[in-house]
Amino acid sequence: MRELINGAQAIVRAAIHSGCNFFAGYPITPATDILLYMIRELPKAGGIAIQAEDEIASMGFCIGAAMTGKRVMTATSGPGISLYSENIGLAIMGEVPMVIVDVQRMGPATGGATTVAQGDIQFLRWGTSGGYPVIVLSPTNVPECYRLTCKAFDLAERFRLPVFLATDKETALTLATVDIEAFTALPVRERVNAPVEAEFIPYRVKAGDEVPPLSPYGGAHLLRFTTSTHDEHGQLTKSPEKVRVLNERLAAIEVGEIMESH
Repeated sequence: MRELINGAQAIVRAAIHSGCNFFAGYPITPATDILLYMIRELPKAGGIAIQAEDEIASMGFCIGAAMTGKRVMTATSGPGISLYSENIGLAIMGEVPMVIVDVQRMGPATGGATTVAQGDIQFLRWGTSGGYPVIVLSPTNVPECYRLTCKAFDLAERFRLPVFLATDKETALTLATVDIEAFTALPVRERVNAPVEAEFIPYRVKAGDEVPPLSPYGGAHLLRFTTSTHDEHGQLTKSPEKVRVLNERLAAIEVGEIMESH
């Protein structure tokens, strides 16, 4: 069935299709429509949508929810990404799967809140300390908003890291006629959870392109979550060899991007 929807609605529908069951955000032009649609639609699907007190809290809520087993998304614009930056680094170091939508507008700073722009790509790719890249997907129309949102959730689970969806004001707010049913067959990657009975080493992997399975906080296993460099047990370390292993795993996302694009 063909429907008249905008990019923001397509993103919300795709997120729900992908199993998103937690959203936190703060109003900011031109990303507020995603917040409003999520608050309206996500509870109908059994999820939780929160308007946080600010952008920093939004990211904190999402990180906490993801580590308790939720599949999460947040949405903001350029100034919000600036406030997200420290927690983005936390999500990378803690290997937290999540989707972050940036509805771009003219910058820098407050810039032109109602003027379209696409100047955030390099900021998204490298916008936290340490120089670790992240995956950035950029839809160019409403159907791609749906397809690439699904892809963002898939990659977040595949690599256990935050993934950005970099759209813009016009793509998010312009209406288009779309056959949504053509997209509903897109596969959804299941989260790999650690077996309850087995020994659990939170950051142990067998190969460089693997990611460790998740065990939700509050569940059967003892978990450590830190912003510091850590070993496979989650213990703080500065051992050159253990830091090298950690860095290789975090950088494996670059290999993954090549793998996923072919």
